[in-house]
Amino acid sequence: MTVVEIIDFVTLYGVDVVALAAVTAAVCAILKKTLLKDAERLNAFMPYIIGSALYAAYAAAAHGSLAFLCDNMCEVISRGFAVGALATMAKAAVSKKACGVAAPVKAVAAMLEGYVAAGSEIAAAEEMAALFGESGKDGFAAAAAQTLSRYAAGELPEGEAAVLAELIGETLEFFYAAP
Repeated sequence: MTVVEIIDFVTLYGVDVVALAAVTAAVCAILKKTLLKDAERLNAFMPYIIGSALYAAYAAAAHGSLAFLCDNMCEVISRGFAVGALATMAKAAVSKKACGVAAPVKAVAAMLEGYVAAGSEIAAAEEMAALFGESGKDGFAAAAAQTLSRYAAGELPEGEAAVLAELIGETLEFFYAAP
């Protein structure tokens, strides 16, 4: 993101919502690792619940009374949900960035099972990820089909290799696209 985009983002949501979203994301990460590691359903709603609670506490403290919460309930709830939504988006963006190279290679290796010789899935996936990095999506399918034929466990029909190469290209594009 450029500086102008960051300023626009903060201006749209407000410094208070952005800061509380960061706190909410951190609290949710800590809770997910400690107290709520087995509560998958609750983990989906946790950023919204915590974000709303944090925003309500912030609003009451900033305005010096609980009466503000009662008088402006709709605003407090909507801004609290905005905090939760931003915390969820931040978590998704960080997860995608933290995936690095390992996640795309693992995803492609799983797609290659049964098509390439056993034990060579990771090597073929790494080669395809490198091919995608060099050529991007343009021209990837043909090069990937050749890589597939080199690593193939047996006879791999040309049409099947082409379709699999296209699917692998789409998968790699998802992982390497900008968030």
